[in-house]
Amino acid sequence: MAYPVPENELQRLKALQELQILDSARQPEFDSLVVLAQELFDVPISMISLVDQNRQWFKAVAGLAIDETEREVAFCNYAISQGRPFVVPDTALDDRFRQNRLVTGDPKIRFYAGVPLALTPGVNLGVLCINDDGLDRSMLLD
Repeated sequence: MAYPVPENELQRLKALQELQILDSARQPEFDSLVVLAQELFDVPISMISLVDQNRQWFKAVAGLAIDETEREVAFCNYAISQGRPFVVPDTALDDRFRQNRLVTGDPKIRFYAGVPLALTPGVNLGVLCINDDGLDRSMLLD
């Protein structure tokens, strides 16, 4: 599966490594943010995803019992590459995602919305995102 890569990928990865945040311990401040997003948008899954070279690692996650996925299945690639909010109302109808194992299997993601997290303008390290398993919630993000 192909995914977009930001033009400044090397700069982005260098900045992410310099922060030394990958694989760091959970922190209540980050956990509180994803729980708040989960509650505000009434979705089962919310996370702060940091996109590394070959994986996305979750600094905080609510509603999902994993800490990372391989980068090739990360919806967050699109948000960091575009540098703006990225919404997919129905992943099963979107050619970019319909064969993604996170859509076809558990957790059966059908809705995705993510906002890039920038260290400096244009250097997007990750995404704050919400996911659902069937309901189109795009109207909540307008």
